Amino acid sequence: MKPRVPLLWVFLLLLVASGASYYVANRGKTTVKSEVIPVPSGNDVKMNRNTSFRFIRPLLFTDYSLEDEKLMPLKGDIIRYIESQKSSGNIQSASVYLRRLNSASWMTINPKEEYPVASLFKVPVMIAILMTADQDPNFLNRKIFYPEFPAGVFQHNVAPLPTNKHYTIRQLLESMVARSDNEAYDLLWKAMDQRNFNKMLFDFQLKPFQIQDTTDYSLSVVDYSRFLRVLYNGGYLSHERSEVALDILSECDYKEGLIRDLPADLVSSRKFGYRVKPDQAALSEFGVFYLKGEPYLLGVMTKGLNYNHLTETLAHISKLVYNSQLPNS
Repeated sequence: MKPRVPLLWVFLLLLVASGASYYVANRGKTTVKSEVIPVPSGNDVKMNRNTSFRFIRPLLFTDYSLEDEKLMPLKGDIIRYIESQKSSGNIQSASVYLRRLNSASWMTINPKEEYPVASLFKVPVMIAILMTADQDPNFLNRKIFYPEFPAGVFQHNVAPLPTNKHYTIRQLLESMVARSDNEAYDLLWKAMDQRNFNKMLFDFQLKPFQIQDTTDYSLSVVDYSRFLRVLYNGGYLSHERSEVALDILSECDYKEGLIRDLPADLVSSRKFGYRVKPDQAALSEFGVFYLKGEPYLLGVMTKGLNYNHLTETLAHISKLVYNSQLPNS
């Protein structure tokens, strides 16, 4: 049986994380130091800190070297389900990341494979916009003209906002993230400070964005989880802007994936991404689920040929995870 981290260490690390939640705006690249702290149990702790400042070392995210032994039955169930879906030809591959947010408990499946993030890319764009809002509190009230875009410029997953009107950046953020509005995304990408965006990827230890088509930018399930982990911890943006981001994500209107089979009153902050090409489709979704007493972060990334099979995979894995988090389960 794998050793587990002592409860004292977990408690101390949670105190450090809450005390280090502080963001100071600066234009240059952040110096990030990954500090590995050996513990007697062998479950070493990797603390990723911003070391750009003189007196503080804000904690971005913490990783533990060992998965939680208590999650292994759930992991086995999910692996068997994924393999059955692959054997049936319903999917080509899948990756899963689960983290209990009140403890050091986590597990992952197929963590190294990369998937196109597609509309999941809108979350880091939102974070970069909110970085500017931390620097200029009036930035979200700035208005941008929303024109009528020529037919065929964007693939419409949702109806655009009423055109030829002005909207605040906050309103466009809500439409871009909650409704996955591609027109709003285009306007915000142009309004975003690219230096903030590049800085954020560097700070989160993610590969730089170097391609024109954002749908081709790919990340692993572990790497992408950092966006939601940092927002939940409130250690990068100010607490107010982190709350804004997760509030907007809680309005996500996508119902066919992770929340399809969950209770309607379960609050979650989520974003999905879907990309389709002639030879392959990719559907992924990440969310923070505010289960009473045991909030958790779940990300599922899939590849295959049939959208309905991919949504079924997301929904089934999410239901397995939810049931495992219930008291006495």
